[in-house]
Amino acid sequence: MAIPSKLAALLIVEVVAIIIAVPIIIVARPESVAVAPAEAVEAAVREALAPPNRGMDRVTAVSVGEGDGGEVGVVLTLNAGLPGLRGLDAKGDVVAVLRAIRHTGVAYDQVVVHATFPLVGPLGGISEEPVISAVYSRSVVDATDWERFVVEGVYLIADGVELLADFAE
Repeated sequence: MAIPSKLAALLIVEVVAIIIAVPIIIVARPESVAVAPAEAVEAAVREALAPPNRGMDRVTAVSVGEGDGGEVGVVLTLNAGLPGLRGLDAKGDVVAVLRAIRHTGVAYDQVVVHATFPLVGPLGGISEEPVISAVYSRSVVDATDWERFVVEGVYLIADGVELLADFAE
């Protein structure tokens, strides 16, 4: 059974139109911009943390180890708060950092979170000093249901933690 010449011509025109249109659609799509892992982590952490209230940048350093099995490191400044609530606020910041890192899709084996706060030294001078250092394995970060997690337990799930006493509460 032969295809009538008019129908054959229409089919050829449609096939040519599809062949021509497909490259145009692909070319017209914007290319996705590759973001470095450290930039992805920094952007996610900045978005997750509350705005600064001490006039300092909340995220002071971010590092991501090369390849799989690396370490993600975040250094943040803690906000000022009421003395009795500083520890709870700091725990909330650590939870926000861990939750943000989990959702970036960046490859890592562990997360190290360092937090600083102004302290009065022995001679009365004030300087920004480390007050929290906590290490979390990827398996713990991935297994934790961050939507239901109670922030008070954030140091209990850490693989290692060092705290200034004022921030342990």
